Amino acid sequence: MKKTEKTYWNNLWTGKYDLQAFDPNGTNIHQWVNLRFHEYFNDTFKKIKTNGKYLLEIGCGGSIWLPYFAKEYNFVVGGIDYSEEGCVSAKKILHNAGISGKIICADLFHPPNEMLAAFDVVVSFGLVEHFDNTVDCLKAISKFLRPGGMIITFIPNMAGINGLLQKILNKKIYDLHLPLSSDALKSAHTSACFAPEGGGYFLSFNSSVIHIGNPGKNFNAFKIKKLIFYLLSQISKMIWVIERLFFYLPETRIFSPYIVCTASKNHSRLRPVDENK
Repeated sequence: MKKTEKTYWNNLWTGKYDLQAFDPNGTNIHQWVNLRFHEYFNDTFKKIKTNGKYLLEIGCGGSIWLPYFAKEYNFVVGGIDYSEEGCVSAKKILHNAGISGKIICADLFHPPNEMLAAFDVVVSFGLVEHFDNTVDCLKAISKFLRPGGMIITFIPNMAGINGLLQKILNKKIYDLHLPLSSDALKSAHTSACFAPEGGGYFLSFNSSVIHIGNPGKNFNAFKIKKLIFYLLSQISKMIWVIERLFFYLPETRIFSPYIVCTASKNHSRLRPVDENK
């Protein structure tokens, strides 16, 4: 059962057609989180052959990542999302980046037949935690993958401090998520017939996973929430500066903002890298 409805996502993506594709050559400190994602993908994809392989982003609404995967790793990219507005935004970002890619507006549980077993890699950023049954969601995702294909699943860590802050600042948004630990996410992949190969808690701290929502009727309370969010964002920025200049802080169950699991379908891997590529 979904914990969110299509109207939620359509409202989220409406009018957001000017988002820019992620560029790993950026140096702005606000790029720090995405640059750490870039590091993770570099470490993951150096183990496999990516040139000409097919990558699908599930829940691709407003994706800044599809052009990146195409440019950096030469994937043939595509996406699926059931939000019409999210799909329009994703198409616009691809177009602006000069990248071709097919975006399909459909429910991941009822995709077009031609998408089944058609991809070598499936990626999602904050998707599976919006379903009450994580295993069933992952089983549905597995149908998009060829045997031996790779799944990379990122979710926000709502079982840590960010989840607690989200519950305090906007419980309605917190309730749209199923809090999972790293072990629970890994176990769900195993139960869905994947073989986990990597992952865990990801990054040390990032308050941007928290959403305070709209002002509503109590504007004074909203101003206090905005102040708290601002202070948290400044803490995040200080941590990013420390990590960029000196060393990475520990990734922990309490403070890490994300959880990731990388796994393969049918307990096998993609073909090793061709050194002559």
